[in-house]
Amino acid sequence: MWNSRDVALIIMLAVTGFVYTALVFQLGFLVSGIPGSNYLFVIGQAIWNSIAYLLFEGKRWRLVFTITLFGLLTMPTSAMGTPFNILPRIPLILNGLQLDIIMNTVYPFFKRKNKLMWAAIIFSLENFIVDGILRIATYPVFYSIEYASTFIGIFFMMLPIIIIESVAGGYLGFKIYDKISNRRPD
Repeated sequence: MWNSRDVALIIMLAVTGFVYTALVFQLGFLVSGIPGSNYLFVIGQAIWNSIAYLLFEGKRWRLVFTITLFGLLTMPTSAMGTPFNILPRIPLILNGLQLDIIMNTVYPFFKRKNKLMWAAIIFSLENFIVDGILRIATYPVFYSIEYASTFIGIFFMMLPIIIIESVAGGYLGFKIYDKISNRRPD
């Protein structure tokens, strides 16, 4: 059973992710009009994701509900495709589901070995690479072939930036989590 702390955390994290997306993450596409250019601002999303992974402490289904609520909140933005269209958010939700299953399965191992920093970095990196792969697989179905091929080209061109920012965001997310968890009364 979920307690009120978990529900409040899901809502708070989803709203925080939405605020970052609305103010920063979607700027790449809004300014340039190039699909996939939002990946320039992955670091903030990586920090957000890492904190979410770690704050749920291996509890099942919290992460996927957070990401689903985040996806619904970002409907009016250009962050993941056409505004007010649920179809481009499907890769986000599928990615959230697989992240929730994998992360919560191995979380106890990383916790027991005192390697949560590595968990945050690995899963932040995995999140954005799998997200891009899912988008590459689904965008030709949802969008024109020109839009999809532009996205694919931009994704592969920006892959080094995605990797660097994901690793940095995972590390910074862990540092923030570490500060929060050391001050949080249990």
